[in-house]
Amino acid sequence: MQTGKILLLFILLSSVSFTLSNLWEIRTIDDQPYANVILNRLSADTLFVNSQGQTLPIFVNNISLMIRKGSGRSRALPGMMIGLFGGGIISNVISRSLARGQDGLYDDVPDGVNIFFGTLLGITIGGIAGTAIGASLNSDKYYDLTTRKGHQKIELIRQLLDDKSSARPTSDRQS
Repeated sequence: MQTGKILLLFILLSSVSFTLSNLWEIRTIDDQPYANVILNRLSADTLFVNSQGQTLPIFVNNISLMIRKGSGRSRALPGMMIGLFGGGIISNVISRSLARGQDGLYDDVPDGVNIFFGTLLGITIGGIAGTAIGASLNSDKYYDLTTRKGHQKIELIRQLLDDKSSARPTSDRQS
């Protein structure tokens, strides 16, 4: 029961990475960084962002790069699944070899019990490790606006504001 609570806690903590997808870093052509801002609205040729309780205007033609922080696909679930299966298989093999052990460590416990609890322990540890590793692999998405004209920049920003989840990055750079 305790291991189930721990596993649930790790899954919930890994979902915190989803909240980062609202944070942006914006760089202008004169290398002015606007870090950890939230896109607010677009009015004509000006993007308004929220930063530390203030609304800041950024002229769209001056924007050269937009980075959505931590918005890459969460890899917590695939990591957890790989950890569960990998941990279960490895610990099952080890448990079976210990159950047949030559040193007599577990002679008083039935082999099936050793194998079951060893596999359960491996699944739990593998699942926790896989979830933690998968959640840490979230990446940023880069939108390079240097080659876009003014109306193309406005259209991309409008798309990012309208549907943040379906917008596609214009560069494959990932950190």
